[in-house]
Amino acid sequence: MGRRARGRRLQQQQQQRPPRAEDGAEGGGKRQEAGWEGGYPEIVKENKLFEHYYQELKIVPEGEWDQFMEALREPLPATLRITGYKSHAKEILHCLKNKYFKELEDLEVDGQKVEVPQPLSW
Repeated sequence: MGRRARGRRLQQQQQQRPPRAEDGAEGGGKRQEAGWEGGYPEIVKENKLFEHYYQELKIVPEGEWDQFMEALREPLPATLRITGYKSHAKEILHCLKNKYFKELEDLEVDGQKVEVPQPLSW
């Protein structure tokens, strides 16, 4: 299929589709509710098959099972890995520190100060 045919088909599809909320149409929709404005649904960290599997292995003492599961449900920290040339990695790190991490220095969420990310090694 040539470029012209693809262009015509795309143009026809755009003309046939109903207007969406993010295009400025009234009425909103699911897309408006999603994301930062509507929040994200709480992630359910429960899997009966997972729990059954590890209980059958008996690697966790019975009295520590609930504590083990609570530990697994804790959120993990976010990480970045910068690879490439050393000069390129240094420039990216410099931008992160001076632009994005500066915004986090005085930020508090739910009454707790947000910890500014630190490089693990250099």
